[in-house]
Amino acid sequence: MAKDQKEDKDVKVFPTAITGLRIMPFQINNSSLMCDVSTGQPRPLVPQTFQRHVFEAIHNLAHPEAIPLNNTSTTDCARALIRHWISRFGVPLDITSDGGSQLTSTLWNKISQQLGVQIHRTTAYHPQSNSLIERFHRTLKAALKARLTGPNWADELPWVLLGLRTAPKRILEHLLRSSFTEHL
Repeated sequence: MAKDQKEDKDVKVFPTAITGLRIMPFQINNSSLMCDVSTGQPRPLVPQTFQRHVFEAIHNLAHPEAIPLNNTSTTDCARALIRHWISRFGVPLDITSDGGSQLTSTLWNKISQQLGVQIHRTTAYHPQSNSLIERFHRTLKAALKARLTGPNWADELPWVLLGLRTAPKRILEHLLRSSFTEHL
């Protein structure tokens, strides 16, 4: 990242630009990384070449999605993916599945082929490959139980998701730091 900062035209103008930012170099792994320290916490200036990587790291962890379904048939799951994910965010390159029957059907295989989606299968409840989503499921269930005041959990889901998306996340900070330092 430090090398890319030196070549990025936008990062080059920050030290002389009139902003509220305080730009200082930080030495990490024998590299000098330009960071804003105005908040008391060093934040690297992200060059263009890293912006997509940082966006995906933050977005994928900070904005989990949950869609209430009356049943989990293959057709309903495919319809929900198209209506609630693909229509808003575009076609994903990859989908990871725990091997549930909904994502192993003929219909699902046709949809993934037509859209050019690569489906990766993991073992259900396998911490090494699914720990982030399993942890999210536990947190989501606990938050729904705490919030539930009536019989319809689907009415509470948007509020619970809002709370989960806006809550400070230590793991997110750790992952971003490790993402930055692994590319130095």
